[in-house]
Amino acid sequence: MPKKTISRKATPGSRPVRRKTGGAVQRSPQGDQWRTWALCLLLTVVVFAVYFPALSHPFVIYDDVDYVSQNRQVQQGLTLGTFRWALTSMQFSNWHPLTWMSHALDCELFGLDAGGHHFTSLLLHAIDAVILFLLLSRITGKIGRSLIVALLFGLHPVNVESVAWVAERKTVLSMLFLLLALWAYLWYARKPGIRRHGCVDALFALALAAKPMAVTFPFILVLMDYWPLQRIKDWQSPSETLPLPQFPPLRLLGEKLPPFALSAASGTVTVIAQHRVALQTMEAFPLRDRVVNALFSYVMYLWKAVWPVHLSVFYAPQGSRLAIWQAALCLGFLTAVSILVWRRRRSRPYLLFGWLWFLGTLVPMIGIVQVGDQGMADRYAYLPYVGIFIAAVWGLADLAQTIRIEPRWSVAAACAVLLGLSFLTGRQLQTWESSQALFTHSLQVTPDNYVAEDIVGTAQLEEAFRATGQKCATEARLHFQNAVRINPEDALGHIDLGFCRETQGSLQEAIKEYQAALQVARSKFLRKRALLNLGGVYRALRQFTLARNYYNECLKIDPGDQDALKGLARVDKEEKMPSLEETIAALSRVAVEHPDAKLYLQLGNLQRAAGRVPEALISYQRALSLDPNLAEAHVALEGLETSR
Repeated sequence: MPKKTISRKATPGSRPVRRKTGGAVQRSPQGDQWRTWALCLLLTVVVFAVYFPALSHPFVIYDDVDYVSQNRQVQQGLTLGTFRWALTSMQFSNWHPLTWMSHALDCELFGLDAGGHHFTSLLLHAIDAVILFLLLSRITGKIGRSLIVALLFGLHPVNVESVAWVAERKTVLSMLFLLLALWAYLWYARKPGIRRHGCVDALFALALAAKPMAVTFPFILVLMDYWPLQRIKDWQSPSETLPLPQFPPLRLLGEKLPPFALSAASGTVTVIAQHRVALQTMEAFPLRDRVVNALFSYVMYLWKAVWPVHLSVFYAPQGSRLAIWQAALCLGFLTAVSILVWRRRRSRPYLLFGWLWFLGTLVPMIGIVQVGDQGMADRYAYLPYVGIFIAAVWGLADLAQTIRIEPRWSVAAACAVLLGLSFLTGRQLQTWESSQALFTHSLQVTPDNYVAEDIVGTAQLEEAFRATGQKCATEARLHFQNAVRINPEDALGHIDLGFCRETQGSLQEAIKEYQAALQVARSKFLRKRALLNLGGVYRALRQFTLARNYYNECLKIDPGDQDALKGLARVDKEEKMPSLEETIAALSRVAVEHPDAKLYLQLGNLQRAAGRVPEALISYQRALSLDPNLAEAHVALEGLETSR
């Protein structure tokens, strides 16, 4: 009669039971589960602790304005109208309805409290790191290595831009659904079926609806089949950690057809959304410059992964500035690394996996199809760096085992690296404390940066207006001049410089700047601004026919534009008022009878607009004699003397 076996069940609060098998001590599944969740909590706490200062940061005036702080549709919150708009809108050259709904939800919950919006982005980033850890540890069985990869992802300074910039919510949100889709693919790979495949496709579609950067997802699935899932029949033996059914290569490629179809659809929608707006023409960026910039950017992304300093919110394209030998050097380096990892594909398959992940997921953002004016961007590395982290951690861990380094020293080295990255991330977060701090730092890192010049000038303009009521400070005007000097096709720089000329009374110079902006503007938004400003200047010059023409041109772009409609109404009203010369004569009589500094300032502006510069000079001087502290008169006088 067989003996009865008595199983000892763990009671709540009891220590995990360990059993000896063949002299080895094995952990119970319950103990492993508790350890995994404890590490998830640790990972979340560490990420929140490092990024906590971001919760006190305001919105920045670079894209946050368009996405949240001045987007009336998003500010309405989760309404049926917002949902319809999000599904159909291609505003700002993107189709990402899920991102719009995410911002609308934040407005529903937090209003325009920037801290709440930052909290959501940080929460999504922490969740991304946790899911990455759980996914890697489940597939590979390497908990320690998976945790280090997740910590590198969570704490690397290059990812600060994706987390601390509210407008980049689309990056962390898309990554969330991409990782969930990878998790669903693991579920599908264990037991292939239509229902499970549909779950993968649905999550992938949500990732695309947040940001089209997820378009390389089918390529990632092919890499996952190679390693660590090892699903390719006759190419490799099944994984010892997680044995899965194997299939011939053609069968595996066939099951990727639905994701490839979704990628193709997303690519088509993206091209439509960015046509004539963000997509740069071959004339602006020749193919030779694009290829050179792409090779250089690949190498720079690798360098910043290892040495993440001198980070900037904008990097100018380098294709036209680099010689062919420099491009050849970059190509030689990338080729050498590719050959090395290919030769180690059997003994170290994770090297080829990580390298191809990095190269492949960067393809949509590397600049061969140029979108926007940047040469590269930190936010573009959010997904590609995962491959680099996996290859580096697995490679260094195996090297440490080969040369028999004690585990405690490996742990100490990993902690030192993570502490260093945390410090650099904290320092990088400080640059996001304000728009001026962000772009002043960007100017220090990349001096010939016209985007930073525009933003710093705008920030100084707003600060000067709040402090003194001055509409265009000299410092701001210098930044705008630098912007158009660096890039003569910088439409925003021309518009801002034109605004400064207009506020100084140099209306003819303002017209030249607005017309220059109109010639180079590639977005509807900038064209509208240039047309509205031209309408306003010609209205001030009482050239009402021209003013009416420019307002009507603006209405052709946006039939419901309220500023253009108001401008036309003012033209109709002012056309019946006295002429500019009659107004100057009347104002001169009033100024003589009742001397006033602001009255003489207004008279000087009118005289300058009429081309009577010597008389304007006298009026500005009289204004300053009556009120030496009148900042606008100082600026107008300075601008007049500069233009002469």
